[in-house]
Amino acid sequence: MKTNRLPFWMFYNPDKFGTDIYVDEFGYGQCTSGYIFGETRKNYLLQFVYDGIAHVTVGNVNFSVKKGEAFLLPPNIAHAYEADKIVSTERAWISWSGEYASAFTQNFVTASCPYHLHVSSLNEVKEHFACLRKLRDRSSLSLTGIYSHFYGLISLCSKAEPDVQKGVSNDSLLVNDIVHWLEENMQQSILVSDLSRHFGYDESSIFRKFKKHVGLSPKEYIIQQRIALAKGLICQTDLSLDKIATQCGYLDKNTLDKLFIRHGNPSLAKYAAEHRPKKQKPTHPRITND
Repeated sequence: MKTNRLPFWMFYNPDKFGTDIYVDEFGYGQCTSGYIFGETRKNYLLQFVYDGIAHVTVGNVNFSVKKGEAFLLPPNIAHAYEADKIVSTERAWISWSGEYASAFTQNFVTASCPYHLHVSSLNEVKEHFACLRKLRDRSSLSLTGIYSHFYGLISLCSKAEPDVQKGVSNDSLLVNDIVHWLEENMQQSILVSDLSRHFGYDESSIFRKFKKHVGLSPKEYIIQQRIALAKGLICQTDLSLDKIATQCGYLDKNTLDKLFIRHGNPSLAKYAAEHRPKKQKPTHPRITND
């Protein structure tokens, strides 16, 4: 029986520029209506919607991305995206990591939330990916070309000047900066008063602006991000639960355990038992006396 296969291509880049910044992968694909995928990544991934609608969840933030827009999937935060149930979704993506990976997200022009991005030209996006597709031959010029088009794609989502651009409010840019600062300081004890001192706004203003643009209070956002981070560390590392709690900004696992349960999750121990990969027991050759 003949089946129709949707167009798809992808490339993993094995060549790194030191540890500062490197492109991990890029690709293109079409999703059938209702297709859904979820994960917790270790790098940043930027997806451009060519056609259709993508329904995206990052942590507890939900939004829809239409043709000509993009969405950012950050590391260590659980996320999912789903194609519209009526029409298929066509999209292309590129991911990157490294010591300065987060620096590329500082000037993104955002829409309804920090992960929903404006794109200045969809045609230029398509041109960059058409060139990237040809650069998978691993020729001597491939690496230079890959990074050239990576920067081109980033620029199409970024504001040209540090001043506020048309259609983007000061509040949106402030909240975007706060989100990035929180991502980089999740291991620290964070209060709204810390945000007030760091960003120069009174606590009530930060609370109001953040709630308006993200849909959560700063405290609620920090908690859901830490829970998502803890889940990622449980699934991807063999760190002890106490060590994971420390990396999530808590003194010990008891506080994190209470938050886990309060937000509809099983206990830390039960979650780890259900989701952490089982260690293989070493096998020893059987010795017999002949």
